Amino acid sequence: MRTWLKEPFLHFLLIGAGLFFLYGMTANEPQNEETLIEINTARADRMVALWEKRWNRLPTQEEFNGLKEQYINEEVLYREALAMGLDSDDPVVRRRMAQKVKFISNDMISIETPSDKVLQTYLDTHASKYQVDAKMTFEHIYFNPAKHDASMEEEAKALLVKLMADGNNIEVENAGDSFFHGTAFKDMKEFEVKRLFGKEFTKALFEQPTGKWTGPLVSGFGLHLVRVEVKEASKKALLKEAKKRVLEEWTWDERKRRNDAFILNLRKSYDVRTTKPSRALLTPKGSK
Repeated sequence: MRTWLKEPFLHFLLIGAGLFFLYGMTANEPQNEETLIEINTARADRMVALWEKRWNRLPTQEEFNGLKEQYINEEVLYREALAMGLDSDDPVVRRRMAQKVKFISNDMISIETPSDKVLQTYLDTHASKYQVDAKMTFEHIYFNPAKHDASMEEEAKALLVKLMADGNNIEVENAGDSFFHGTAFKDMKEFEVKRLFGKEFTKALFEQPTGKWTGPLVSGFGLHLVRVEVKEASKKALLKEAKKRVLEEWTWDERKRRNDAFILNLRKSYDVRTTKPSRALLTPKGSK
């Protein structure tokens, strides 16, 4: 028995078994990519960068630990959702993924600054979008219905006669009733007049001649005698007046055009088939 215990072969087997056992105790389990969730340096740096962008400072260790836990939990739930097929036929997920491809497409598109000739062509093509509002400089004399009886219109007409005859000797500020917004308006745009006095008053005001007292015009406030000093009709903006806006909208349209072309090119790789719904659709009013 003692002789057998001294056999070198037995010693070799025992040493080998020991090494095998030790390796089994200390060796890492093989990694399964499907279950591995790793926060590498690039991911950690991105977490820190996003935190700094939002809070204008670096996170503390405790805050960073919270970010790691949040990421791990989200990743676990995300993978479980994929395993359960929750991403399949989900319109929200579908739309979000499509948006991400669009974002990638936007990042890939490089649009050079267009020349003034290109911008002028765009301005001419979309002239209705770049109209300079009509504007006017005028003064008025106000008649407040709360301070007059049924003869208010006759009083206004009587004052108009005096203004036409000797307007230079009449103090406009004291000729009528006080008006909260004053008596004189300089370079007032058409939409501003509408906002203050109303649509009907504005229409009538822009029909008045310049340089003379006319009226009375009716507004929601009461009656007004008006004298138009300067009247400028609406016109198409010059490029130098609207260049910033034209450039922004040209860039937007150009980016959309290229995105549409990108999607159209992708669609060539697919066999698209459509059919009508089983139910009749709503017919718009006025259609036959």
